[in-house]
Amino acid sequence: MLLIPASSLFLSAAFILFLINKSRQKRAHLPPGPPGHPFIGHVLKIPTENQDMALYKLGKTYGDVMYLEIFGRPIVVLNSVEAAIDLLDKRSANYSDRPHFPIFEHMGWRETLTFTGYGKPFQKYRRLCQEHLKSTKIIVYQPMIA
Repeated sequence: MLLIPASSLFLSAAFILFLINKSRQKRAHLPPGPPGHPFIGHVLKIPTENQDMALYKLGKTYGDVMYLEIFGRPIVVLNSVEAAIDLLDKRSANYSDRPHFPIFEHMGWRETLTFTGYGKPFQKYRRLCQEHLKSTKIIVYQPMIA
């Protein structure tokens, strides 16, 4: 009779240890941040008022680039102008792209402006669209519209 509760207790403990280990591995490539609570994350660390000052104080401890998680949603906080310029301006090509949609490739919509990732093909398509749809060229299409 005691085998069933003992085995379920062992399995539960093993599963919890697996989840803790997995969350630590997932966080290995993220910026530093305060320790959070399971499921709610850092909700208790950020007040409802004066959030900017709370984040500023946390930034003094954890640095200019800080990681928070609120209800499973990851948040990266930039606490200085230098960090913001470095990540959002100088390295913008690393973060400025569209998500990959395999279903659209399967449907044959790979080579369209709306689904093309940022790069040379996107710039070529955008240049073509802007060339043919600028205000001086649109007059040519007016008889077809009216």
